[in-house]
Amino acid sequence: MLSRNRSAASWHPFALITACAVLVCGGAFAIACTSPAITPPEIEIEIEPEFESYDSVLNRVIYKIEVEVGVASPAQQTQCQCGLGLGTAGATAPASFSVLSVAVRNRFTSNSDLDYDLPAFAGFAASNAVTNSIKSLGNFNTGATASGFAATVNPFVPPVDTADQKLLLSFRVSFAPEDFNAVNGNVMQFAAGSNDPTHSLGILNNYKSQLILPPFQLSTCDFNFDQVCDIADLNALLAIGPIKAGVSSTDQTQVFDLDGDDVINNQDVDEWLSAAANDEGAADAYKRGDADLNGQIDFNDFLAWLLHFRQQTLLWNEGDFDGSGVVDFTDLIILVINLNS
Repeated sequence: MLSRNRSAASWHPFALITACAVLVCGGAFAIACTSPAITPPEIEIEIEPEFESYDSVLNRVIYKIEVEVGVASPAQQTQCQCGLGLGTAGATAPASFSVLSVAVRNRFTSNSDLDYDLPAFAGFAASNAVTNSIKSLGNFNTGATASGFAATVNPFVPPVDTADQKLLLSFRVSFAPEDFNAVNGNVMQFAAGSNDPTHSLGILNNYKSQLILPPFQLSTCDFNFDQVCDIADLNALLAIGPIKAGVSSTDQTQVFDLDGDDVINNQDVDEWLSAAANDEGAADAYKRGDADLNGQIDFNDFLAWLLHFRQQTLLWNEGDFDGSGVVDFTDLIILVINLNS
């Protein structure tokens, strides 16, 4: 039987991540509760975040934050409660941060559009009452932003816990792109429980508390995730080469394959020049020969070529405009042709 008051060392780590999914009633709790294989209690439970999408209308990036769960059926209808808190008194969550939804889903679902895969937990909705309850918990971080959810769960037949039936408690969170640094690396807490006094709402222990988010990419031309498409990104594409003859893309380099033909070549450079200019609000694509990408070909671009003439380089700003890996007369011809275009 699980107890929130036990020390962290005496908990089943995987039982701890049962979160909202193992919220059972009264005396049925010890009988119905199941847990996966034992994990050493000294190991902190990982949080699984991933970038999901960008809402250009609201200017919000959306992430999924998930933990693996086991499930058990209540003996009678129960209100399951869960939520999370982000931040501390010294590092508060940004005002743009919000939790959009909560779901229990299958890790291996084939339909990513589903909000849930386990119908018993289909009704999670935001709850001010649960939010306030989370904030009132004695071990809730001072200064954190809380978000609470509740769902009415009826008795159901739990799925068999197998490698193909792993369930995740999934939170979809949202915040403004410029607030990434205020969310990434911040402290996160998970809360779970029910309206049954024998399994009341509480903060889950044994979690890795620091939330580490993968970077997001709002523009296909932003390869280093710094929210701008610039020479550093174009040089990263050229560095795959020399790309003049084409280089087969791999799982690690497919981000540079902008036209999706499984080959990284000058067609991808053309795609980048167009996308980067569009990202900057320019009417026309950047031209080959524009070494500093200032939107015009001038003496500075010629000087960049001249200073590196006959040198081997994979850098656009050093005059390699055709992706050959060497600055030569071909690059100068490209510059001159585009100067007059």
